[in-house]
Amino acid sequence: MYTPRQHDIIGAAIRIIAEKGIQELTIRSLAEQVGVSEPALYRHFRNKSAILQGILDFFRDRSAEIFEAILSREPEGEPQVAAVIHRHCRHLAKNPAFSVVMFSEALFQDESELIPRVRTLMDTARESITRIMTRGMASGALRRDIPTQEAVLILMGALRLLATRWYMSGYSFDLVTEGDSLAASLTTLFRAQKMEESHERR
Repeated sequence: MYTPRQHDIIGAAIRIIAEKGIQELTIRSLAEQVGVSEPALYRHFRNKSAILQGILDFFRDRSAEIFEAILSREPEGEPQVAAVIHRHCRHLAKNPAFSVVMFSEALFQDESELIPRVRTLMDTARESITRIMTRGMASGALRRDIPTQEAVLILMGALRLLATRWYMSGYSFDLVTEGDSLAASLTTLFRAQKMEESHERR
């Protein structure tokens, strides 16, 4: 989808956002970072919004890889739930600029073209997490008394809130460590209460 040169530009944009903030990402600063003229940069991307779309597309592809790995390699139930939090936190920790682009509401107001891509990204994530929760519930590994869509909302909302707090704090805490703590709490919440169910049937 993107040429090697476009990937270089996207990578440079990610570095600028991570190091200096979204407000410092301009065509001029990006051209300087890449080492080309501004007119040359426009030959690869028509504007700043297109570059931000490229960042979102990059995140979409990495997120798809994460979910594919979780669904194919992790045991159903609690391990998959924990992996959603752990793997995404690890990815964001390595690429903090994604949290800026994903969770900056002001950015969406100025860059309306980003909204459909963000919506697609969230829809894809929701579908993957729904598969994880549905399989876990069907196998008996996860509790069934929480409606699937509400369980998905809890998991996605918790991850989003944690990443937003990390971004808003200026990355002041270890996201992976906090993510693992959150994952432990969520797996406890979603764990099938087999002992309680057995006691109730007596």
